[in-house]
Amino acid sequence: MYGVAFPLLYLELALGQYTHSSVLSIFDRIAPIGFGIGVSALWAVLMSVIIGSYFQEVVLTLFYASFDLFTTELAYDNCVGRWCRANCQKIKRRCEELGEAGHLEGYSYSEDFDTTRHSYIGVGDTCVHNEIKYWNKVYTDGQGSFIHSLPELHFSHAYFENYTTLELYSWPHVSSLASAITAACAMAYILSLRRRWVAYIAYIYMSLMFTVTVSIVVIYAYMDPPDYPTSHVFEKPLKFFNTETWLTAIIMACLCLRLGYGGMIYLGSQNSFHNNVQTDAMVITIIVSFIYVSQAMLHALVRDAFLLEAMGGDHQVFLATVQAANDFTLKSNRAGTKLIALFAASFETFRNMHAPLVMLLAVFGFFSALIRKMICVDVIYTALMDYWSFVQSKDIRSSVIILICLCSTVLGFISYCVNCFVIDISMETIVLPNVTCILILAELFVVCGLYGTRRFSNNISTMIEGKLSAIGGENWVNQITGFITMAMLKAVIPVAILYALITYMGADRTNMQFYDVMWQCVLLSPIGICAIIKVAYFYRHRMSYWRLFMPDTELWGPRATANRLLAEKNEKLVRY
Repeated sequence: MYGVAFPLLYLELALGQYTHSSVLSIFDRIAPIGFGIGVSALWAVLMSVIIGSYFQEVVLTLFYASFDLFTTELAYDNCVGRWCRANCQKIKRRCEELGEAGHLEGYSYSEDFDTTRHSYIGVGDTCVHNEIKYWNKVYTDGQGSFIHSLPELHFSHAYFENYTTLELYSWPHVSSLASAITAACAMAYILSLRRRWVAYIAYIYMSLMFTVTVSIVVIYAYMDPPDYPTSHVFEKPLKFFNTETWLTAIIMACLCLRLGYGGMIYLGSQNSFHNNVQTDAMVITIIVSFIYVSQAMLHALVRDAFLLEAMGGDHQVFLATVQAANDFTLKSNRAGTKLIALFAASFETFRNMHAPLVMLLAVFGFFSALIRKMICVDVIYTALMDYWSFVQSKDIRSSVIILICLCSTVLGFISYCVNCFVIDISMETIVLPNVTCILILAELFVVCGLYGTRRFSNNISTMIEGKLSAIGGENWVNQITGFITMAMLKAVIPVAILYALITYMGADRTNMQFYDVMWQCVLLSPIGICAIIKVAYFYRHRMSYWRLFMPDTELWGPRATANRLLAEKNEKLVRY
């Protein structure tokens, strides 16, 4: 996050703040040959609005189901083990008190839990055995694969955990269509008539997410720490110098902050010209890093505790189950619904707090999906208005936003078809990540290559310091910092992202199909098409081709006259 994501976040925020323009206009003004970068980014934003409706439907269903928990018994069996539902026994927590296998009547392989033949060890709060004389690996793998059909067995809190169940029980359904249309109407109303609510909702959402994450961490770590079983995730030693670890981190860092889409450029354009963009970038990076890392660790811990209990304390089957859940060659394992379903079921660890936590998770899930789409729609609207220089009257704004919401909803209905879930997952986990990395590389080429890192650094100094920072020279600290920044943005980060992209696309676990490649080509095609159109335009009007790679002096720079004059003076000092 700090080696790759922070410099890129800093770059995009600074671009938006310096020009107060959208992603569609910035690259046209900084270098007309790169206009297609903004178009591709806008297409990626539109695609992120269209896909993902299934997640919204899942969390809504989860929210409705959680109401029953306050008046009735837990929606799924008190007995977690799926083989002992009739008797509802659980293995005793004190290993030395574990009796003969007779009290485990109804357990499918209770003969394995025989204290006369096997020794038991305590793992967390569960008694497990690690040696069985007549162990069958096929049986272990078969039992471990139950994770792929979890909702069909039990745990109604984990409904729609995989796509097979989603297809059989919900999709497409009248309620699914109604929820998608209702969400689109809510977005259109807020963005057209109550736009000031967007910032408040976003800040409230991030504040609540941060507060809840901190609270759960405090509860887990200090107030009421449960005894966790040995986690298969944390059994592995931390491979700090493992290439795969760093390549995965690079991809995830770009995805967590939604870099390359133009969202951070949009966020920067909302700031005042002399805002300290360094502080903003640092705060955003710290908060996002903490939230994602904490939630990932908590998910791994509660999931493993839940799965070990679901396996009746059988450590071998538990490891096989975790391995099956982490098999990302299956695209269904990458679904956000997979994570939220296991998380919801795992909250059973909190016993009496299970119902409120499930409801809270469902609310945050729906809130997150709605906020993400709402901001994406506003990014599209702002980009179109900025590029075509329309006067943003109330009527025009309402009409355009309603049209965008209507189009995205209608196009989103394409995914409401049988066997379309895997394509949705491919878009989320293969196509958009790859497109994001390629767009970031294109941005770095235009900003650091064509425009120049030194000029860009000077622009940032102009915004932050509000004076002619080039006069009088720079101290050695700023010189070293500038050198490191230029080296990172010009060489280290592009090479790292390119290597990570190639490795990710070629990895077996990515499971890239022909339609994934086709969609990537479609989303990235505007880069080449727009470049050809620009060249033809310059040729037709007999304009110098060098201007394709240079900023438009009339359009590039700050909007305000005073800031523009200051920026022009600083740029002249850098060039001459």
